[in-house]
Amino acid sequence: MTIKNKRTSALTGVLVAGLIAASPASAAPWVDVKTSPKNPIVDDSSIVVSWTTNRTLTAGQFYEVTIMGASGRGCASFVTQDSKRKPAKGKRMSIRLSSYDDIVNGGREWCQGKASVTVKVRKGKGGSIIGMSDIRFRSKP
Repeated sequence: MTIKNKRTSALTGVLVAGLIAASPASAAPWVDVKTSPKNPIVDDSSIVVSWTTNRTLTAGQFYEVTIMGASGRGCASFVTQDSKRKPAKGKRMSIRLSSYDDIVNGGREWCQGKASVTVKVRKGKGGSIIGMSDIRFRSKP
């Protein structure tokens, strides 16, 4: 097993554990997650994820957005970004994710296919999912 495969296996384990631990039953009401562009193509350099906040964050809490999709060679499939901004309840929040920030492969393009967008409220190593959405990266025209 190569170092890259070990890192990918470790990330997969962490993601699965995080998604199980942060079930919707433990979260506050869900938020409506929107992505821009709505129908991205693989060479869109960045995706903006936005939502209206459903709570005011307490000390130590922050928002985290993750895009996780099909993996491939030389394309982005797992990007996560967090924000220390703490807007009041009911305010619009957005985070920009770039394919260049991919944790697993890195690349100028996103991997083609379906991807999940997850918005979490984090505190330390724990957290709860407050919104999810699916997008599909299309091939170049």
